[in-house]
Amino acid sequence: MLSAKLSPQGGYIIAWDNPNQNLDNFSIWSLNGSKKKASASHSQKLTKMPESQFSWDEKIYARLTNDLRIIFYETPDFQTEIKRTPEDMKISNFSLSTGNSPLHYICYVRGGKEQNTSSVKLFKYPNVEASSVICQRSSFQSERVDIKWNKRGTAALVTTMTDVDKTGGSYYGKTSLEYLDTRANSYKVQLAGPDSDIIHASKWSPTSTEFCIIVGKMPNTRAALMNSKCEKILDMDIAARNEIYFNPQGNLVLLCGLGNLPGTIEVWELKKHKRCVAQFRVQTTTQVEWLNDGAHFITATTAPRMQVDNGFKVWDFRGKSILDWVATKHLFGITSVVSHENKIPFPESELDAHIKAIESKPKNPKAEEKAAVYIPVHKRTGTAGSPMVPKSQQTKATASNSSDGDEISAKQRKIQNLQKKLNDIQKLKAELANGKTLEKNQLVKINNEETIRSEIESLQLS
Repeated sequence: MLSAKLSPQGGYIIAWDNPNQNLDNFSIWSLNGSKKKASASHSQKLTKMPESQFSWDEKIYARLTNDLRIIFYETPDFQTEIKRTPEDMKISNFSLSTGNSPLHYICYVRGGKEQNTSSVKLFKYPNVEASSVICQRSSFQSERVDIKWNKRGTAALVTTMTDVDKTGGSYYGKTSLEYLDTRANSYKVQLAGPDSDIIHASKWSPTSTEFCIIVGKMPNTRAALMNSKCEKILDMDIAARNEIYFNPQGNLVLLCGLGNLPGTIEVWELKKHKRCVAQFRVQTTTQVEWLNDGAHFITATTAPRMQVDNGFKVWDFRGKSILDWVATKHLFGITSVVSHENKIPFPESELDAHIKAIESKPKNPKAEEKAAVYIPVHKRTGTAGSPMVPKSQQTKATASNSSDGDEISAKQRKIQNLQKKLNDIQKLKAELANGKTLEKNQLVKINNEETIRSEIESLQLS
């Protein structure tokens, strides 16, 4: 078995294996009772696992055919078709809604050679005709989509992506974020600013009425909390971040800079105080998971992305380390089990006390002094505009100021050289991702990325 996934309630497994002349390589296994094979519903010559999905209650099963049509079945009968989308729709991808709301589904229709415009369309099951579409959004030249339903199954965020930006505006391709809901509302999700079309992450809150996005060019990305009308309700500043994790209660969110970023984690409170309550760094983090109480979370370093220093740490919302576990060799993943019984109440009083302690701390006067603009002595003037130092001393002051300027420009030049090295590393990583074989010295450059980033940060803070 090469690939397998569970249905939403764990009643079925969808499995796929290498093609075999004598056996079906795509099958659905029932896990109710005897665990016997329920159906082998595809041809023997499949080259990849098809798009397929169960509804949230597992009463409906749908899969995408080779001729780009969705077929719907009523479980446990996987042989009798109930509905099939029209042939002329040419659906490239689809997604069924989550939650206990009436079943809806979103279709992605990719643009062809004759028409470059792609579209995402929202339907209510069992309607399949093109005329029954509830709402739709169009995007120019998109190649694939990522569809995320909210917990209730009443709205979805659709990120459209293009690998190559033909306008030359971005090296990393082109993205767009669209909103569609079952009440026929649809919007383009966008923040003010020239780079808001660069989408790094989007995630629904467990409340289903809010979502968070991270947009903009690295390292100056902006995060924001949005409502169901796609209006910004909380601006979460600018920083280098690329991942979002809501706690189960939806009152805290983690904004993380993982992967090629230095591992910064910010904890934001979203309901009462609407501010950042903790910020710290956990380098080489590859996975983050909230625990059921919503006050603790896990960060992990896992294989195969990281072959050394595997393990996990448990943190509370203050950024305090609770547990540090180190693997003897490799850790391949972590998961938290969500219990719907005996729920632990969130410690609201502890959160309020922590935020009160933060707000009561006196401001750092040294930081304010550092931020103040320095005026050289020889340029300071009295009430009449004349120099405040004797003319004989102005030459020394000017020389001293010139020396300071040389020191500052030297630091700036060093930062520029390090930034140039980072740009070269990004180009090498792109070549490696495209399958190009790199020289040994080029691989060494890639491994030095974290060191260069730390050096830049130190120079900027000095």
